[in-house]
Amino acid sequence: MTGVVVAEVTRNGFVECAHHGSVVVLSPTGEELLTVGQPHSPNFGRSANKMMQAVAMLRNGLQVSSQQLALATASHSGGSEHLQVVLSLLHAHGLTESDLQNAAFAPLGIQEKADFLRSGDTVRALTGDCSGKHAAMLATCVASSWNTSNYLELGHPLQQAITSTIEELTGQSVSGVGVDGCGAPAHVVTLKGLAASLGQMARADADSHEGRVADAIRQHPILVGGRGRDVTQFLLAAAGWIGKDGADGTMVLASPDGFAVAVKVDDGAAKPRIPVALAALEAVGVELPPLPAAVRRPPVLGGGVQVGELRPILNGQPRNP
Repeated sequence: MTGVVVAEVTRNGFVECAHHGSVVVLSPTGEELLTVGQPHSPNFGRSANKMMQAVAMLRNGLQVSSQQLALATASHSGGSEHLQVVLSLLHAHGLTESDLQNAAFAPLGIQEKADFLRSGDTVRALTGDCSGKHAAMLATCVASSWNTSNYLELGHPLQQAITSTIEELTGQSVSGVGVDGCGAPAHVVTLKGLAASLGQMARADADSHEGRVADAIRQHPILVGGRGRDVTQFLLAAAGWIGKDGADGTMVLASPDGFAVAVKVDDGAAKPRIPVALAALEAVGVELPPLPAAVRRPPVLGGGVQVGELRPILNGQPRNP
């Protein structure tokens, strides 16, 4: 871990804890406007890489609706609205739930998981938050006449295409590949590379592969995450913006004109990600859309009453765009 303090949590006037991390803000031309911590260090982008993976799949023949494309980028909450779209994507390509090779998990969303447990349903690959990505990977294999039984192997044509696309969109060589929680390859990138990729997508032509992915995110924020999730709350309030969360403290956001910010919280906490990203954008003069106070400064409760807040702390060197 190489970050610095990027956020504090207060309770009744005392600093209860602090979160360390790294941040980078890029201009639409890729100029670094603010850096905090170590945004050039290798980092697992985790699910923040999914938008780049979706671009690679479109380039290799994936045929999907806007809703299905949103699910291809999603770390979904596991609600019926998510699972129905995943199944539609599989069935449209002659595939079934049994073809999915992602790890089986209960739904990620709080309410969705509670509903699932009450229902007595079985934990399976479909209910895992990455099932949309895996369904899209399988559909791409069908479209390209590639083997579907080993689509997660790094030497598979699909994964080779994804690696080369990630390198193109980040402008960097992939410095390593691990295994993500779902079982798919997890590419090591930098925060700067993540921000660069999203900035390009945000300003891409609507009919390009990058533009299609960006528009799917804009049109279907509920499908990208789920109700009550931080990334979905932001996307619902910030018309025209795009963004993607990643496990263990990763977030990347981009404005319609291509300003982009990427955040990594060292301890893996999710709550600081968007407040820190927004503070970084404001520090360099990027105009933010109207957002709920709870998105910008998440409250800390005591006995059901607010007694503190999470507040961003940035000690980088901003330059006005």
